[in-house]
Amino acid sequence: MRCLIPLLCVLLVSGCAKGIDRSLITGEGIEKYQISLQRAGEEMTPEEREAFDWAVSDFDLARLHQVYPNASPREIIRGEVRNGLAEWSARLAQLEAQKAKFDPIVAELRKIEASEIEVELDRGFNGLLAEVHAKVVNRSELGVSSLRWRASLYLDDGEEPVAVSEVFDDYNDAGLGPMITITSEAPIPAGGMRPGQEYARTFRLGLVSDDKNWTTLAVQDASKRVVVLEPILETIKDFSDREYLEGAPYREIRALQAAIESAKKYEHI
Repeated sequence: MRCLIPLLCVLLVSGCAKGIDRSLITGEGIEKYQISLQRAGEEMTPEEREAFDWAVSDFDLARLHQVYPNASPREIIRGEVRNGLAEWSARLAQLEAQKAKFDPIVAELRKIEASEIEVELDRGFNGLLAEVHAKVVNRSELGVSSLRWRASLYLDDGEEPVAVSEVFDDYNDAGLGPMITITSEAPIPAGGMRPGQEYARTFRLGLVSDDKNWTTLAVQDASKRVVVLEPILETIKDFSDREYLEGAPYREIRALQAAIESAKKYEHI
């Protein structure tokens, strides 16, 4: 008789479980799972529902049942937080060690800059375009065949850009833009942007639908237009048309840091 009392307590407790502690039905098909999830979700707080959505974002029902059979949302959240922090932290440590060889390259690539940036609106055969004029200078020790810039447009001292686009900048053909100066005594090459060279560039925005924010009525009516050009370091290529940062772990590091931050956000649940 004494052996039945603990079992009865367990049954009573599980029967009273609500919300985030309500067991989900994971092994009897999608319909029963959705019904059990709906019952639990109705009793969960918005933060708990957000945490659960995060925890199961890369699960299908079969894998969920394999890893967390009939578990409650809280058990699933805690399991993913625990496993994620352990796995991602270890992987992050590995990548931080690997990126050391790329850090000097990044430092050089950051020396490729755009200055004297001006923007004007020009109405041509293709309609209204935004033309961004800039002086591009290579202060690094690396030769560049091409890269992409992130162009951001600000209006009237606004703190947030009203338009952001990527523009391609190709130096394989010297005829694509006039060279302003060359600081070395070497003859002007057939193409490429070598250390110390400066080029005048013009980028046209508004030709495709993704660029239409550059030519809105608000842009036309603005009393002040400011453009910022930032080189997208991962896109900068050498004279063999290979990305200098090919194989660099920076993107994965950023993704892992974001994942760890999310896991820590739900660690208290």
